[in-house]
Amino acid sequence: MIGTPAAPPSASAEIGLRLPPWTLTELLGRGASSQVYLARHDDQQSMAAVKILSAEFGAQPDWSLRFDREVRLLQELQHPGVPRFLGGGSLDDGRPYMMLEYCPGETLAQRLSRLDTLPLAEVIGIAEQALEVLEVAHARGIVHRDLKPANLILGPDGRVKVLDFGIARVRDGGRALTREGITLGTVAYMAPEQALGRHAEVDARTDLFALGAVMFRCLTGRHLHQRDTEGALLAAMASEPAPSLRELGQVFSDAVVFVVDTAVAFSREGRYPDATTLRMDLAALAQDQPPPFASLQGARREQHTVTGDGGVAPPSSLAEQTALALVGQLVAERYRVLELLGVGGMGAVYRAEHIHMRKPVALKVLHREMTLLPEMVARFEREAIAAARIEHPNVATATDFGRLQDGSCYLVLEFVQGQSLRQVLTSEGRLSLSRALRITSHIAAALVAAHAAGIIHRDLKPENVMLPENGADRDFAKVLDFGIAKVQAADLGGQPALTRVGAVFGTPEYMSPEQALGQVVDVRSDLYSLGIMLYEMLEGATPFACDEVVKVLTRHMSEAPAPLSVSVPPAVWSLLLRLLGKAPSERYAQASDLLSALEALRAELPAPDSVQQPILRTASSAAELATSPTLLPNQLTGLSPSAGRSMGTSMPPLLRRRVRVGGRSVPLVVIALFVLGGVILALIVALAVTLVAGKSPNVPAPAASVQVIHVPVAAAPTADPLLERTRRGDLDALKTLEARPAASRTAEQWAAIGRGRARNREWDTMLEAYTEALKLDAQKASDPDLSSDLFRSALETRTSTASLELAMLRLGSRGADLVFAVWSEAAAGRAPRADAKRAKKLIDQPGLRKLASPALTATLALVDSRGCGDFKRALPKLISDGDDRASSLLRRLSHDQGCGFLGLSDCYSCLRGSKALPDAIAAAKSRPAPSF
Repeated sequence: MIGTPAAPPSASAEIGLRLPPWTLTELLGRGASSQVYLARHDDQQSMAAVKILSAEFGAQPDWSLRFDREVRLLQELQHPGVPRFLGGGSLDDGRPYMMLEYCPGETLAQRLSRLDTLPLAEVIGIAEQALEVLEVAHARGIVHRDLKPANLILGPDGRVKVLDFGIARVRDGGRALTREGITLGTVAYMAPEQALGRHAEVDARTDLFALGAVMFRCLTGRHLHQRDTEGALLAAMASEPAPSLRELGQVFSDAVVFVVDTAVAFSREGRYPDATTLRMDLAALAQDQPPPFASLQGARREQHTVTGDGGVAPPSSLAEQTALALVGQLVAERYRVLELLGVGGMGAVYRAEHIHMRKPVALKVLHREMTLLPEMVARFEREAIAAARIEHPNVATATDFGRLQDGSCYLVLEFVQGQSLRQVLTSEGRLSLSRALRITSHIAAALVAAHAAGIIHRDLKPENVMLPENGADRDFAKVLDFGIAKVQAADLGGQPALTRVGAVFGTPEYMSPEQALGQVVDVRSDLYSLGIMLYEMLEGATPFACDEVVKVLTRHMSEAPAPLSVSVPPAVWSLLLRLLGKAPSERYAQASDLLSALEALRAELPAPDSVQQPILRTASSAAELATSPTLLPNQLTGLSPSAGRSMGTSMPPLLRRRVRVGGRSVPLVVIALFVLGGVILALIVALAVTLVAGKSPNVPAPAASVQVIHVPVAAAPTADPLLERTRRGDLDALKTLEARPAASRTAEQWAAIGRGRARNREWDTMLEAYTEALKLDAQKASDPDLSSDLFRSALETRTSTASLELAMLRLGSRGADLVFAVWSEAAAGRAPRADAKRAKKLIDQPGLRKLASPALTATLALVDSRGCGDFKRALPKLISDGDDRASSLLRRLSHDQGCGFLGLSDCYSCLRGSKALPDAIAAAKSRPAPSF
């Protein structure tokens, strides 16, 4: 078990430290486990870099071993492309240090932060020099395992130095020094085998993949996969083929495409066999000659990726085409596949129906090629076993498992209609305290049931929690995805032990310290993950987020969470800190203990904002009560929900009619009850005042605190039942309305048809209807349902272009917001890459910039910024106009590492020393982003 380690000594305290004949004069940077200082020789001319292991890691054997190994590797790797080892030893407090050649210049990461992309010739030159180092390292059995722009120094003389062999994989006497199952490195540059933690497969080709990813970043300005979180990115690197340069809409020659695609091939067998072969291909590129090896590999790939019309399809398109082929088919003679919901690197998810029971289900199908990996099949079976054993309303239950005729595995789950907690957090940023506690209570209840069944989830995160459309309670939560759950051995039926001791599975941002270390986990590990989620719900960000996995895991082990930027009661903060205890013994012992604490806490807090809670306040008018968004007829009358439903079916039709009051649709019975109740209450108050004052009823009395508002019921507008049914997607109502002559339809009727067709996911017909509605009535542009439907259709590849163009043409500034939202979704990997290209093309047009609101204009200025100076100039407008869309971008500017020597210096130093950046972050968070 791990406790909270001692705080590291102040970095500034080392300045002036003597390591004769050297003196530490300046802090160059701070990493996750060490600090690097500039040292001057007594001759006042020579300089060196001194790397010192932090105190909290010096006591951990793994980190000390890693530090010693780096020293030994640097002594062995005598090459001009590697900093020379000048000496080492231990400080008085026992911390080890090493002294290295000081390498002036800038890192490749620093150059990319200024220039975004580099010319092909420069990229080839950098890669060739890095490959010279790798040839020597690989010949000695050393795999770097962390090649990235921050580890490549570009010297003023044009030489490239490869830094940081601290996590290199090397064999010593046949024993692997890197512990099996521990995934280290920088996620954006990890080869699939490294991301999967399959370290027996890590070899020279793993480094060549990373170098290919570096070349891809230099040429395109983006990473291979783009995701919002490190966990999502790790999953993508482990399971999704890298996109081809040809897919990105940029002009590259076939030779360049073949070289980069070969370097980052998903399969090791499809990559370059060694550094020499890649260097020879790059030399051919530099001479405008066809690269021999890559040309052969490229021709082979294209033979396997030709579509029916003769065109070349990217891997993602092929996967989607394969997945779509199952729509309409009958699976296992009982499940009719109705709709493809999504395609990922490991499989596809469908909406299906049990043909005999007429029950909707979710069908997960593992990609056929994934069935060749035994651990993937075992994980799939693990999810079936775990989810089937837990019967609880807050858990999505598995009901069936099997194989298709082609050998693919399928899993049938309860169909949950709604949004994931991740989607809610993405759209809303942070949640109110009452909502966060309610959702946490639901998840805790699911954990009580899971733990009672002997199952530890081990991958709790917002993506694995659904908030289904569950009647009045918008915060009802269901826990999904027990794919890496830890199940009691007796229940595995001979399956391989995927969750062995020493292996790290899960999502780094939500891992407990013991899980990050590969130690044995128990139920308290899930409680820690739930604590991270509660923190994120309240803050809008996780407490230990960072761009590098190692730093994330290190912070879980050693850092306390920063105080929340929102005010919460002390009891809430105390509960949160207990959940986030570094040692399991510091947390709640069981999920049931946490659930009891949450229930007690919620009982003490003010009434939450859920419609399920009773109304405790007294309104001053019947109109206020009738239009309150938190009222239900059952609560007004004191009836139970079932009694309320019974009354609703037996009351006269006139009282069941709905009228519009204050912009809301309210049952007429509610108005009648309030008018009647208000009259009675006024009479009681008047009588009481008369009795107390000793006056007769005809003498004026003091004004009562409750006023009676007489609502002219007969004059209230009524809704057209046909339109209401049409808007709900009723097919009979749609046919009836569409049978009317098109020329005679009103804007309201066209809008109802558009809404109804959207409910049935008939996007083409929806677009036609909404276009006509907007032509007849421009005010329809402010209809939130219309813009929401356009947003959904813009995320469908077939209708994306038409939807974006309609939004731009007819919705004004709301349309510009919609285009930006589509681009954000696609850029984050939650929509097809093609959508990102379409939306970005519109974003870059002057027409959209003219439509943009001040808030969007401020965010676009941030997106367009390319260097520290640009970011600094963008901050004033963000302070005055920015909204929550800029928050995530601004938070990245808070990172004070990634550039300079060893990538430990501040890339955005020009933003420090003033309050502009924190003020911009606070201002952006305070203004909600447009929602679709």
